[in-house]
Amino acid sequence: MSIMLFAAAAAVHMPATLDGLDHRTEVQHQGAAVELVYRGRATIRSKQVGAASSTRVSAVRCAWRVHVAVDRTMGGSTRTVATDEIMSGSRPGDCLANRRAVGEDVAARGETVRAHVAAVAGRDRPQALAELEAARRIASRD
Repeated sequence: MSIMLFAAAAAVHMPATLDGLDHRTEVQHQGAAVELVYRGRATIRSKQVGAASSTRVSAVRCAWRVHVAVDRTMGGSTRTVATDEIMSGSRPGDCLANRRAVGEDVAARGETVRAHVAAVAGRDRPQALAELEAARRIASRD
């Protein structure tokens, strides 16, 4: 009877090496331009799945997902406005051996990440204006 060794399902966090994930825009509030800076932080999470056996060909795969957190800086204050999984994939073999290749896969699709940051910025505009107005109301009470 052969002994099957199951691949560890431990998650491996890999930093994404993507540059240029900033998106800048401005909104008009009370007659003044307010700059909004959106910064994307990509994290690659991988999980090794499948089984390896001493008598059979390995069926181990590295399944990976990219999560992007988008932080908005407005008037010296920064907060996370979105965290989304935006892409996924897999490669044959274990995750440690595929670490560089997965990073290259993600970097090759960097435009997808940049487009996501820009889309989040567009969706966040009404919320940013509401926060500016709330801050103005609080400041006017003093």
